[in-house]
Amino acid sequence: MGKNYALIFTGKLAKGSSEEEARRTLTGKYGMSERQLAQLFRGKPTVIKRWLNRKTALALKAKFGEVGMLCEVGPVNSQDMPSQESEAAPPQPEDKAAPPPAQAVRAESSPGETPGPVLEEPHIPRPQLSKMNSAKVTIMLLWRYGADKGAYPERKAPEKKFKNAMNSCFLDDDEVIYGVLDTSVSGECEECVVFASDGINYSTSATDKGFIPYREFLELELTLSGVNGVALGDEHLLFMGEDTPMTPGQGLAFFQELQQGLARGRLDSGKPAKGTPPKSPPPDAEDIPVIEAESVETEK
Repeated sequence: MGKNYALIFTGKLAKGSSEEEARRTLTGKYGMSERQLAQLFRGKPTVIKRWLNRKTALALKAKFGEVGMLCEVGPVNSQDMPSQESEAAPPQPEDKAAPPPAQAVRAESSPGETPGPVLEEPHIPRPQLSKMNSAKVTIMLLWRYGADKGAYPERKAPEKKFKNAMNSCFLDDDEVIYGVLDTSVSGECEECVVFASDGINYSTSATDKGFIPYREFLELELTLSGVNGVALGDEHLLFMGEDTPMTPGQGLAFFQELQQGLARGRLDSGKPAKGTPPKSPPPDAEDIPVIEAESVETEK
C-alpha cells in the first residue's frame, strides 16, 4: 500500500468539544509545547503528518478525533496540499531497487523537417546505501561525539530530553531509534535531530520540522548557511550556534562523517568519545514519515 496520504487538522473542533480540554490532553499526553498548540489552534488547516499509508492515516485521524480535533485524510498530491508538496514525492520501492532508466529526449527540429534522432540522456549513478545497515554507522558516530556535543546513541539521552525530542519530532514511542542530537539552546532537546530506522527527523521550531530518508541524505550537498546554519541540501536547514552543544562547523563535520559512513558502511578509524556501541544494533525498517506541523491553505 502506497504511503501517499496526509493527515490534515482542519482547524476546527467537533461540536461539544473544548479547545481548552484538547490543549490539556495534548500537553499532558503528548508533551506538546505552547508554541505547538498555538500553531494548531489558530483556525487554519495544518498538516500533521505526510507520507502515510491509508490505514495509518485513518488510525491517526481517529486518535486526534478522541480529543475533538476534526481531521481529514487525503492524497499528498491532491489540491488540498501546497504545490511544492506534489514535487517532493517520497522515493517509491522501485526507486530503491534499481536506478531510474535514462529518459529519451527527441532532438528539436524546425517545422516541416524530419524529427531528429532520439537522444539518450546519460545516467548518473546515485549514491547507494551500504549493505551494512545505517544503524551501526549512526550509533557509532553518536558514541564518538558524545553527550558534551549533544549526541546520544539509541535512547541513552536523559529521560526528559529523550521525551522532548520524540515529542518535538512527533515520533511514537515504538519507533526504532538510533539516537538523538540536541541542537537546542536550552539543552533540553526542544530543537533536535532524531535518527530513526527510516531516516533523519528534525525539529528546529514548533512549525519547522522535516524528514530525510537515509538514501536521499546520501545525495544532499552539505554546507554551512550563514552564521548559525547547517544546510542539508536546498530544503533542510538546522540551526547551531555558540549556545548549542555543537557549533555550525562541528555540526557540518558530523553530518559529513555520517554521509560518508553510510555510503561506505563504516566510519573512519577513530576512538569513540564514551561508552561502547551495542553488539546488535536494531535492523533497518521500512520508511515511515515524520509528523510535520506546517500550515497549509486548502482549496475549497
